[in-house]
Amino acid sequence: MMQRDMREFMAALAAGIALGAVAASAVRPSPVTRRDRIVREIRRRQRRIHRDLSRTGHGLGESLAGTIDIGRAIGETGRDLAGEVKSEALGAVATAWERFAGSLTRHLYAAAGRRTPRAGPRRR
Repeated sequence: MMQRDMREFMAALAAGIALGAVAASAVRPSPVTRRDRIVREIRRRQRRIHRDLSRTGHGLGESLAGTIDIGRAIGETGRDLAGEVKSEALGAVATAWERFAGSLTRHLYAAAGRRTPRAGPRRR
């Protein structure tokens, strides 16, 4: 009986080893071919390039928005400065015209031999 149990055990062991070898060879991946390695490398680089392009696009969008904001601020500052210069220039021209008119009036009265009429308070 012991011998028979031993034979059954050895037969079961051999069957288990054979089934394990078949299962291992069936589960084992096939060797990676050169084509598969190249395709895998191309896909990896493609993902990296896509990611870098996406980051670059976002960065350019932010840069463009910042540039637009700076341009608007410069434009507003320029308009304010132009308004102030225009106001100062108009004030200077108005003062010059007043002085010219007063001088012309005095010269005309002097040429006519008459006394200059007294002017009202000057605006400055």
